[in-house]
Amino acid sequence: MARNRMTLLELVQRVLDALGSDQVNSIDDTIESQQIAEEARVTYYEMMDRDEWPHLIQQTQLESVSDTDHPNYLKIPENIVEITDLRYETTESGDSNKTMKRIEYLSPQEFLNKLYTRNTSNSNVDQITGFDGIPLWIINDDPPMYWTTFDNEYIVFDSYDSAVDTTMQSSKSVIRAKVIPTWSDTDTFIPDMPDDMFSTYLAELTSAAFTYLKDSQSPKDEQRARRGMSKLRRAAAKVDERDRKVDYGRKHRRFHGSMDGREGSIRAAQDWWF
Repeated sequence: MARNRMTLLELVQRVLDALGSDQVNSIDDTIESQQIAEEARVTYYEMMDRDEWPHLIQQTQLESVSDTDHPNYLKIPENIVEITDLRYETTESGDSNKTMKRIEYLSPQEFLNKLYTRNTSNSNVDQITGFDGIPLWIINDDPPMYWTTFDNEYIVFDSYDSAVDTTMQSSKSVIRAKVIPTWSDTDTFIPDMPDDMFSTYLAELTSAAFTYLKDSQSPKDEQRARRGMSKLRRAAAKVDERDRKVDYGRKHRRFHGSMDGREGSIRAAQDWWF
């Protein structure tokens, strides 16, 4: 185990020590240790949702819909909160040379404006009824050029090539996206973050525990948290700038949600303490 990394139990024990509380051998031993473990989860997701942390940006794929009534749709995986780049294989039928093309994002209004200029009397224009019941005029003999999302659940493309596939394929998609890390309420669980983030995370967690459990403040931990966050943001900005230079498409970011799938703070949905 790397020097700075801590298990959930170790984090809880460190916070209990700072609070002057009895120590535990498991996060489930006392009500207070359970509360701190829950605060560890909330603080972690708030911290991950606060900035663009490079370790959360991953390459992955969209999910297939496999619905011939919606051949131009793919689904956003539930663990994705932001898409910064979308590409799709546009290899033509019979071509042995595979091609992968960046698909351009359009806002829903721009997307509809483009679709509704098409001639529905043409044989290569399908009238597809979306999941929201709205008709879409989709070209059926060309690979997609544009995408949008109306509901942050499905990706809608402006066209598909029915000579290649009857529906859009997950295996042909590549997205660069912000992925929600998993959490486990177990003693040995280690939160997913770089080693150099743990000291700042512990300071934030300790400060939050003083606020929500002791109804007081820990100025030293608040100071450590502020300094740590400032340092981490500078480091993250440098990595982000390198991504821009290699053109990962961050300027094309359009789909975005919060870590728990809702807008706003995770804590806002929690009444756990009261």
